[in-house]
Amino acid sequence: MTGKIRQELEQVDWNSPKEIVSFYDSNILYFNHVNIDTDISKSEELIDVKLSYSYALIDLGHFTKCYQVIKTLNIGLNGIKNKKTNKYREKYEKYLFAEGVVLSKLKRYEESLEIFNELINIDPEKNLYGDWLKSLRTTISL
Repeated sequence: MTGKIRQELEQVDWNSPKEIVSFYDSNILYFNHVNIDTDISKSEELIDVKLSYSYALIDLGHFTKCYQVIKTLNIGLNGIKNKKTNKYREKYEKYLFAEGVVLSKLKRYEESLEIFNELINIDPEKNLYGDWLKSLRTTISL
């Protein structure tokens, strides 16, 4: 990351969706064109920023824009999948959850259902995934 972006990154209130979106959007050219680095920590940091941006967009109801970002996250996650990192599973799970929520909000229920089934397989004890799955099944059967 450039020095300017790094400095801005450190000033972001990561609990404020509007501030996250403002930061990302003001640096969108950088985030859209940066390559996943061979340096795992840099790759993971970029993925974390994109995940935070995705969740902020969900919070603000910008689902179509979020889906576009999520598609780029998949590429980044594949870049770290086979490298020695303990955080891949956690990031992948967050990515899947965001994708499942966004697909549901975009009324792509069958695709969302598939993702929540995968999430249940990853963590059967997580009530949040089960709740989404039940809600989707109810929506689809209506």
